[in-house]
Formats: sequence, structure tokens, C-alpha cells
Amino acid sequence: TNEDLIALEADPYALMQRRLLMVDLSSGEFFRTITAYALRDVDFAGPLCVATMSHWDEKGLPWATLQGFDMPSFTLQYEVEFPNCADDLAVQPGGTLGALSPRQCTLHDLIITEPEPEEEPVWVDEDWNTGDPISMVDLATGEFLGNTPGFGPAKWSPDGSSIVGWVDREVLMIQWNTFITDAFGVIVVDPENLKWQIVDAGDVRPSYAYSGDSTLFIHA
Repeated sequence: TNEDLIALEADPYALMQRRLLMVDLSSGEFFRTITAYALRDVDFAGPLCVATMSHWDEKGLPWATLQGFDMPSFTLQYEVEFPNCADDLAVQPGGTLGALSPRQCTLHDLIITEPEPEEEPVWVDEDWNTGDPISMVDLATGEFLGNTPGFGPAKWSPDGSSIVGWVDREVLMIQWNTFITDAFGVIVVDPENLKWQIVDAGDVRPSYAYSGDSTLFIHA
């Protein structure tokens, strides 16, 4: 069970910090492995231990990677990669979904050959250096379900029916061709279909929280 197992994680950006150790506290049995990239977060999702990490490709674009390990057999069940930066993975209460939304996600400065215009990724702009999104993943199967706008920390409602993050007007216009009146907003995403709604939240980055009955409160 999750109570009998501990996942130990390390800080990013070094080979030694790619080491993941899982321990069965009831038997003392342990499993050690080297993850694909430097670890950012480790979570339990049902029978799986999910390791979250990210890397940057040859163009300096960020990619998040999740690796799901079965417990207690300690076998790798899946590895999934998608455009985003790793951060704290928010696991759906009572469900199988995971939401990844970084507080900040940046391009790496690299000296590269300028690509042809049609080859330039549509989600990248020359001024893009603090991009979102919120990425939704089925943690049971490792299927990447899609991205929506939004910075983290992403927070699930207690009933698992929605997830909330915040948006920046400039980034929203550049990356998503979507417009809001205020400098900042709060975005609420339906995990069933990834449809989202945005509420204007003033000129200061908002904070937000769900009550026990899944009512959303916004401080702006």
C-alpha cells in the first residue's frame, strides 16, 4: 500500500539526482533505479509511483517526462513526454488523472541555426520566456490528454471535478490567441473534456483555494 512505501527524490540537474529509491516499509525490500532525467517530483497514484522530470531539446524547448513504476513489483509501466516544464504533479482526488502546471517555464538560450518560418513551433514566440500550460495526463495508462492555458500551482477541487490555475494576459495572447481584460486571470478546467473558463482577476497575480465542498475562492 502507499502507506508501506516511501519514494525518495532528489533535487534537479545532476546525474546523482536522477536516482529514485522505493522502499517497502513492511518487508524492507527496496528498488533503486536511474530515471530518464533529473527528478522534480515523485507521487503515488493508485498502484503506481510516478516520477516527474523535464529536459530541453536541441532547440531549447522544454519537455516534461513522467515515468510510472508499478508497486510493489517496481517495474516501469510507462514513460510519457509532452511539451511543458516539470513541477509539482497534482493528482486528482479519487481519480486517475494528473495535472502538471509549472510556476515558471522557460526556454534555454542556445546558439542554433534559425529554422524556417514554417518550422517554428506555433507555441513559441521570440518574446516567450515564461510560458504555461496546464498538462493533463492519465496516470493509470500514461496517456497524455492535452494542454490548456494556465500557470501553477494547479489545484484540484476536493471532488476532483475541476482544476484551477492562473493566467497572464500577455502570455495568454501570445500562446493561445485568447484575450482577457485584466493583467491576470484565474482559469478553471474541466478534466473530462479539457474545456476551460477564465475569470478576470485584476492587476496582481491572484491566489485561489477550494473549500471542502469544492467551492472556489479567489483572492485578487
